[in-house]
Amino acid sequence: MVQDGRPTKKNPEQKYKRSESKPYKISGDLCHIDHSLRSVELAARYIDLTEEEEHAIFYHDGTYGSLAYDLKGHEEPLQTIIHFADFWAAQFVEVGKLDVFKDPESQEEGVE
Repeated sequence: MVQDGRPTKKNPEQKYKRSESKPYKISGDLCHIDHSLRSVELAARYIDLTEEEEHAIFYHDGTYGSLAYDLKGHEEPLQTIIHFADFWAAQFVEVGKLDVFKDPESQEEGVE
């Protein structure tokens, strides 16, 4: 049986299971570096970033990130747009909450 966390009294059934065909793995070769810092570093490898762009990527988690108290009062327009796009994708696009707005006729034809 694939373990997906501990069942609770409230929810005794395991709902989420790790994919057996594509299991999530953490590379043992990587040091632990905060997600926001790693994001900036990865982007900077391929793109010359301005300070504003670095700030936007670094704080793209907004008040949900580990640096939420550092950000408070220092929000910038680009950072807010990037955060909203990231939040929107995670909360609505990736979980399929927007599927109700798709045209049923175009889904039957295979056109999205």
